[in-house]
Amino acid sequence: MSRQIIRNGKVIEDDWVALQDDDALPASGKVHVSLDRWQKEKAGIVSWAEGCGGQYGVRIPNTLDVNELGDEWLILSIAVLEFPNFADGRALSQAQVLRRQLGYTGEIRATGDVQRDQMYHMSRSGINAFEVKEGRDIHAAIDSLRDFSFAYQGAADNPTPGFRRWFTQ
Repeated sequence: MSRQIIRNGKVIEDDWVALQDDDALPASGKVHVSLDRWQKEKAGIVSWAEGCGGQYGVRIPNTLDVNELGDEWLILSIAVLEFPNFADGRALSQAQVLRRQLGYTGEIRATGDVQRDQMYHMSRSGINAFEVKEGRDIHAAIDSLRDFSFAYQGAADNPTPGFRRWFTQ
Protein backbone atom coordinates (compact mmCIF):
# COMPACT_ATOMS: atom_id res chain seq x y z
CA MET A 1 0.00 0.00 0.00
CA SER A 2 1.53 3.28 -1.05
CA ARG A 3 1.29 6.46 0.86
CA GLN A 4 1.72 10.08 -0.03
CA ILE A 5 4.67 12.10 1.19
CA ILE A 6 6.00 15.58 0.58
CA ARG A 7 9.27 15.70 -1.36
CA ASN A 8 10.91 18.92 -2.53
CA GLY A 9 7.72 20.88 -1.91
CA LYS A 10 5.36 18.55 -3.81
CA VAL A 11 2.92 15.85 -2.74
CA ILE A 12 3.94 12.55 -4.38
CA GLU A 13 3.48 8.81 -3.96
CA ASP A 14 6.25 7.37 -1.82
CA ASP A 15 8.58 5.28 -3.98
CA TRP A 16 10.63 3.90 -1.04
CA VAL A 17 9.93 0.74 0.98
CA ALA A 18 10.71 0.68 4.69
CA LEU A 19 12.08 -2.82 5.29
CA GLN A 20 11.87 -4.35 8.73
CA ASP A 21 14.91 -6.17 10.08
CA ASP A 22 13.55 -9.60 9.12
CA ASP A 23 12.17 -8.63 5.66
CA ALA A 24 13.94 -10.04 2.61
CA LEU A 25 15.44 -7.62 0.11
CA PRO A 26 13.11 -7.27 -2.91
CA ALA A 27 14.12 -8.14 -6.47
CA SER A 28 14.81 -4.43 -7.08
CA GLY A 29 13.67 -1.00 -5.98
CA LYS A 30 14.35 1.55 -3.28
CA VAL A 31 14.61 0.43 0.33
CA HIS A 32 15.61 1.88 3.66
CA VAL A 33 16.56 -0.20 6.66
CA SER A 34 17.19 0.34 10.35
CA LEU A 35 20.63 1.47 11.45
CA ASP A 36 21.09 -1.87 13.23
CA ARG A 37 20.39 -3.83 10.05
CA TRP A 38 22.65 -1.52 8.03
CA GLN A 39 25.53 -2.07 10.40
CA LYS A 40 25.08 -5.85 10.26
CA GLU A 41 24.33 -6.25 6.54
CA LYS A 42 25.99 -3.28 4.82
CA ALA A 43 28.05 -5.33 2.36
CA GLY A 44 25.04 -7.46 1.38
CA ILE A 45 22.80 -4.44 0.87
CA VAL A 46 25.39 -2.65 -1.26
CA SER A 47 25.90 -5.84 -3.31
CA TRP A 48 22.12 -6.23 -3.75
CA ALA A 49 21.84 -2.65 -5.05
CA GLU A 50 24.74 -3.09 -7.46
CA GLY A 51 23.21 -6.31 -8.79
CA CYS A 52 19.70 -4.98 -9.42
CA GLY A 53 20.17 -1.23 -9.80
CA GLY A 54 18.42 -0.61 -6.51
CA GLN A 55 18.87 2.25 -4.07
CA TYR A 56 19.23 2.06 -0.31
CA GLY A 57 19.17 4.21 2.77
CA VAL A 58 19.07 4.08 6.54
CA ARG A 59 16.60 5.05 9.26
CA ILE A 60 18.51 7.02 11.87
CA PRO A 61 17.45 7.13 15.53
CA ASN A 62 17.57 10.68 16.85
CA THR A 63 19.98 9.58 19.59
CA LEU A 64 22.84 8.92 17.14
CA ASP A 65 25.67 11.40 16.62
CA VAL A 66 25.74 11.27 12.81
CA ASN A 67 29.43 12.26 12.86
CA GLU A 68 30.19 8.74 14.12
CA LEU A 69 29.55 7.29 10.66
CA GLY A 70 31.66 9.88 8.81
CA ASP A 71 31.79 9.45 5.02
CA GLU A 72 29.49 6.43 5.13
CA TRP A 73 26.58 8.84 4.60
CA LEU A 74 27.80 9.79 1.17
CA ILE A 75 26.87 6.39 -0.34
CA LEU A 76 23.26 6.48 0.93
CA SER A 77 20.45 7.67 -1.33
CA ILE A 78 18.21 8.49 1.64
CA ALA A 79 18.63 9.22 5.34
CA VAL A 80 15.38 8.88 7.28
CA LEU A 81 15.45 10.91 10.51
CA GLU A 82 13.11 9.94 13.32
CA PHE A 83 11.04 12.51 15.22
CA PRO A 84 9.50 10.46 18.06
CA ASN A 85 7.41 13.34 19.41
CA PHE A 86 6.66 17.01 18.84
CA ALA A 87 9.00 18.26 21.56
CA ASP A 88 12.08 16.25 20.50
CA GLY A 89 14.08 18.16 17.89
CA ARG A 90 17.39 16.29 18.00
CA ALA A 91 16.88 15.12 14.41
CA LEU A 92 16.96 18.79 13.34
CA SER A 93 20.57 18.90 14.50
CA GLN A 94 21.28 15.66 12.67
CA ALA A 95 19.93 17.16 9.43
CA GLN A 96 22.11 20.27 9.86
CA VAL A 97 25.23 18.15 10.42
CA LEU A 98 24.45 15.91 7.44
CA ARG A 99 23.96 18.86 5.07
CA ARG A 100 26.41 21.48 6.32
CA GLN A 101 29.27 19.50 7.86
CA LEU A 102 29.22 16.15 6.07
CA GLY A 103 28.10 17.49 2.67
CA TYR A 104 25.28 14.95 2.25
CA THR A 105 23.25 15.69 -0.90
CA GLY A 106 20.75 12.82 -0.89
CA GLU A 107 17.20 12.87 0.40
CA ILE A 108 16.76 13.61 4.09
CA ARG A 109 13.32 12.52 5.19
CA ALA A 110 11.50 13.30 8.44
CA THR A 111 9.33 10.53 9.84
CA GLY A 112 7.37 10.07 13.05
CA ASP A 113 5.61 12.95 14.73
CA VAL A 114 5.98 15.31 11.74
CA GLN A 115 3.58 18.21 12.19
CA ARG A 116 2.79 21.28 10.12
CA ASP A 117 4.11 23.71 12.75
CA GLN A 118 7.66 22.37 12.47
CA MET A 119 8.01 21.62 8.76
CA TYR A 120 9.33 25.04 7.73
CA HIS A 121 12.13 24.80 10.28
CA MET A 122 12.78 21.20 9.31
CA SER A 123 13.23 22.27 5.69
CA ARG A 124 15.63 25.04 6.72
CA SER A 125 17.67 22.38 8.53
CA GLY A 126 18.11 20.42 5.31
CA ILE A 127 15.16 18.03 5.37
CA ASN A 128 13.59 17.82 1.92
CA ALA A 129 11.01 15.04 2.38
CA PHE A 130 8.29 14.54 4.98
CA GLU A 131 6.09 11.66 6.05
CA VAL A 132 3.19 13.65 7.48
CA LYS A 133 1.69 12.19 10.63
CA GLU A 134 -1.26 9.92 9.92
CA GLY A 135 -4.59 11.70 10.20
CA ARG A 136 -3.12 15.08 9.18
CA ASP A 137 -3.99 16.87 5.93
CA ILE A 138 -0.91 16.57 3.73
CA HIS A 139 -2.04 19.45 1.50
CA ALA A 140 -2.40 21.78 4.49
CA ALA A 141 0.99 20.62 5.73
CA ILE A 142 2.69 21.50 2.45
CA ASP A 143 1.49 25.10 2.84
CA SER A 144 3.67 25.37 5.95
CA LEU A 145 6.76 25.32 3.74
CA ARG A 146 5.70 28.76 2.52
CA ASP A 147 4.73 30.27 5.89
CA PHE A 148 7.61 32.73 5.82
CA SER A 149 8.93 34.69 2.85
CA PHE A 150 12.33 35.64 4.29
CA ALA A 151 14.63 34.00 6.84
CA TYR A 152 17.19 36.11 8.71
CA GLN A 153 19.39 33.27 9.94
CA GLY A 154 21.65 31.23 7.71
CA ALA A 155 20.76 27.54 7.64
CA ALA A 156 21.26 24.40 5.56
CA ASP A 157 18.90 25.68 2.87
CA ASN A 158 20.84 28.95 2.55
CA PRO A 159 23.93 29.48 4.73
CA THR A 160 24.16 33.21 3.97
CA PRO A 161 22.59 35.32 6.76
CA GLY A 162 19.63 37.47 5.78
CA PHE A 163 21.39 40.80 6.26
CA ARG A 164 24.05 39.78 3.73
CA ARG A 165 21.41 38.68 1.21
CA TRP A 166 19.40 41.83 1.76
CA PHE A 167 22.31 44.22 1.21
CA THR A 168 23.67 42.41 -1.85
CA GLN A 169 20.40 42.55 -3.81
